[in-house]
Amino acid sequence: MLAGMDVARINFSHGNYEEQQDRIERVKEVRKKVMNAIEKVGLKEKFRSYPDQLSGGEQQRVSIARAIVNSPKILICDEPTGNLDPSTSMEIMEIINKINEDGTTVIMATHDKDIVDHYKKRVIQLEKGMLVGDREKGGYSKWNT
Repeated sequence: MLAGMDVARINFSHGNYEEQQDRIERVKEVRKKVMNAIEKVGLKEKFRSYPDQLSGGEQQRVSIARAIVNSPKILICDEPTGNLDPSTSMEIMEIINKINEDGTTVIMATHDKDIVDHYKKRVIQLEKGMLVGDREKGGYSKWNT
């Protein structure tokens, strides 16, 4: 009987060891994905910073990194530059544009005419929930002239 109990304990311990190793490997993979996302948005130096130590633009970059960490096929951005100065807005848009160039579809809602006109991406214009325009390489100003 005692020998049978020892075998059971050894098998149980072995199972726990394998589970722990699997967990360690998953944690390593998650850390690698997080660091890749942080590097894509240019915040490697701020990796250990707390939110209150980051500027508004840096906080927005963290949001983008969180959104792309699992390599989504689609990224939905609602006013990603809404509360940022023009220079920081362009930095954020360059990051989003790079994500798009790397193969992620980006759907973005914005009222920033300069950004829409600058990037010349597909523009779908809605007014009061109705589709009023769809241009392949559009610009915001084309509907307002």
